[in-house]
Amino acid sequence: MAEDVYRIVAEAVHNVVKHAGAHRVTVRSAVRDGRLRATVSDDGRGIGAAGSGGSGTGSGHGLKIMHERAARWGGSVVVEPRRRRGTLVRLTVPLGGRAAMSADGRG
Repeated sequence: MAEDVYRIVAEAVHNVVKHAGAHRVTVRSAVRDGRLRATVSDDGRGIGAAGSGGSGTGSGHGLKIMHERAARWGGSVVVEPRRRRGTLVRLTVPLGGRAAMSADGRG
């Protein structure tokens, strides 16, 4: 699970650097109620903004993989515009879970 969490957060930060034009990015994590919660927020253009490189739907290839990695562990990723400016990525993954098996038998 640790590698998937790392890669989700790394992809979110990569997206900020590549698309957001942000001056600031904040990464936070905490464990509460048996769940790992991580957020990546920035003060950039915001997902779906003109020139951001995104459609606003969170449908990019990297975002799809983030969702798949979280789902593998029974978790979720939410990508949304922030109220004033920027984007917020929220990852939630239950601790102690096991990876779901894919159709080909791999975890």
